[in-house]
Amino acid sequence: MKQFNKQFLTLFSGVGFAQAIPVLISPILTRIYLDVELGELGRYLAIVGILSIALNFKFDAAIVLSKSKTIAKIGLQFNLLLIIINSSIATLLGGVLIFFNVIDVLVYDLLLVIISSLLLSLFNSYLFFNNFTEEYIKSSIFKVSQNAAIAILQVGLSTTGKGLLLGDSLGRLVNTSAALSRCIFPIKLTPKRIGYFFKKNIRFLYFSFPHALLGSISSNFLTILLFYYSPKAAGLFFLANKLVMLPSTLVSKTIAQLYYKQVSTHKFARTRNVNLIRNTSYKMLFLWGGFILFVVLLGKETFELIFGLGWGKAAETCLLIAPMAFATFFSGTLGFIPNVYDAQKQSFVLEIISTLFRYSIFLVLVNVHDIDSAILGYSIAVSIFAVIKFFWCLKLLK
Repeated sequence: MKQFNKQFLTLFSGVGFAQAIPVLISPILTRIYLDVELGELGRYLAIVGILSIALNFKFDAAIVLSKSKTIAKIGLQFNLLLIIINSSIATLLGGVLIFFNVIDVLVYDLLLVIISSLLLSLFNSYLFFNNFTEEYIKSSIFKVSQNAAIAILQVGLSTTGKGLLLGDSLGRLVNTSAALSRCIFPIKLTPKRIGYFFKKNIRFLYFSFPHALLGSISSNFLTILLFYYSPKAAGLFFLANKLVMLPSTLVSKTIAQLYYKQVSTHKFARTRNVNLIRNTSYKMLFLWGGFILFVVLLGKETFELIFGLGWGKAAETCLLIAPMAFATFFSGTLGFIPNVYDAQKQSFVLEIISTLFRYSIFLVLVNVHDIDSAILGYSIAVSIFAVIKFFWCLKLLK
């Protein structure tokens, strides 16, 4: 338990500092970019988040379950190769669709999306490898440096037409290159080793990948829809999401990665696992609940003082998504449990129902009432299923 708490504090402090950077830089971005431009960035990051999952078929999660460092290195190399191959295929396919006017996208934008998706997928694989080797300080350092690089470049490139998007892509390139350069691969990746790793972890392709992809689509597609209905509303949502929802998601995923290894290693020590999760959840209940409450209570006037005129409406958006952020945080920490206890099918079905339910409510309300009502309805729908998932995952542990 003491070792887990030490690892938790190391990772949590790293994620906290990493997330503080984009939050602190936001008052500058809101003054040099329009709300529509931030909405475009939100849509761009949503697409990148979805595509990054598709590039490696979620084989990165298999790295942390390796039985030796040699197998973990093979797994990391396998992921890097798979990501590069799939990125090349995506580039060719996108080019063909653009050439035949199937999609109305500039080649420049397509390349930015694919490059950022590739870099995000590579970086996530690297983080899973560090979780296996328990080099949590190194992971924290690179998370902080990545967000710092992106923030500096987005401000520095503000005079260009695509400063936000280009800054994100270049920041990821610099940081991911530095991170992967620290990895030493004395083990040659042969076809035999590729086949071994693939066969050993093929269940991730059948179960973890569809579930992770659906989860990414269900959480990111809202931004794409908002940009379709109102680019301005998408910009306000992007700021609110950065302040409330994104930190919740990142911290919950970080805790989940720690839980994943602990519970997988001690799969049948159910009482130990329940106590571990329960004790950590109690600590985070007050810490994260207090943070969300603080942001929500800042108010419209404070938002306009911090972020500039016209951004006070984002305070109302924070209030709308607060239930979703709080509930998703706790359910996200246990999202790995169905993989450990062979309940992927039930989890996938629950995710399908949740996705259909939340987007049905959003589409009905956005057409019958307004965008704010639709966002609130979506937030409540997500919260309901997040609570259901949390208690279901706890039941699997017992």
